[in-house]
Amino acid sequence: MKFLELIDTDKPAPALGVVIFGSYDDFLKYAGLPKGTNMAGFYLPDKKYLALFNMKEVDMVRFRLARAEYVEQKIGDVKTKVELYSSTDSAGKWAAYDFLEKIQFKVEADRMRVESWARDRTMETIRHEAGHQLFDLLGIDSASVYRGAWLSEGLAEYVSTDPLGGINKERLMFLRAELEAGRHLMPLQYLMSIQNGSGIRKLQDPNYTLLGYAQSWGLVYFLMEKYPEQFLGYLREVVRAGKDYNAQKDIALLEKHISKPLKDLDAGHEKYIRDIMISALDSDEYDFYRLLQKA
Repeated sequence: MKFLELIDTDKPAPALGVVIFGSYDDFLKYAGLPKGTNMAGFYLPDKKYLALFNMKEVDMVRFRLARAEYVEQKIGDVKTKVELYSSTDSAGKWAAYDFLEKIQFKVEADRMRVESWARDRTMETIRHEAGHQLFDLLGIDSASVYRGAWLSEGLAEYVSTDPLGGINKERLMFLRAELEAGRHLMPLQYLMSIQNGSGIRKLQDPNYTLLGYAQSWGLVYFLMEKYPEQFLGYLREVVRAGKDYNAQKDIALLEKHISKPLKDLDAGHEKYIRDIMISALDSDEYDFYRLLQKA
């Protein structure tokens, strides 16, 4: 509904194709990508379908799930032995049983949390890549006319949340971790100069690539929350941009619709992101995110 006014409802909707891989090696081979590539999906504009990877099959997730299942099985075996054990000290026997059950519940809870994380990341990837598909079909994104990576990836990240247009906690937690580590956000002047396609992925530092995705989401989220009508006006004009469109014209067009110079927009954007880091992130969720990054 947020983008309904940009959709030509008289135009028939095309078929949407999706290919999901369970093997990361097969996914990378299909994509023609080297091992170690940090990617879980992509959209093929020429074929109009998505290629995706099930995050439950990531080595780290598989290891943690297998370890949890192994521990649960061993605890179950010991519990059975405790049940069958004959002793005059029945209180001690059932105290040991209760202790084992508490450990088992904790291991099960941790396993379910990892499974939930993997499922959520997979669904976010599907929604992200389907966002590329949607905005390509709407003419907002384009492989033939200049588009900034901030817009292409930011819109895809914006629709990757459930519900659509909500806070992307994964990206927000990454931004928080970067700032807590003493690093800085990219100036919008630099972020908006990166071309879409493989522009962000070609940045030399992989961490900077992730920062590019996170900040692209942050900028689009900020614009949709604070300047929705102005931003939709910008999108309508972007669709009509010609072959001579470039990063400088993109910045000028956004400044025109927002009625602010980029420097002021930059300051407002960073303050807004810092504010929602405090108000929107649950401390337990953020601690779990940091734990996964270290795993």
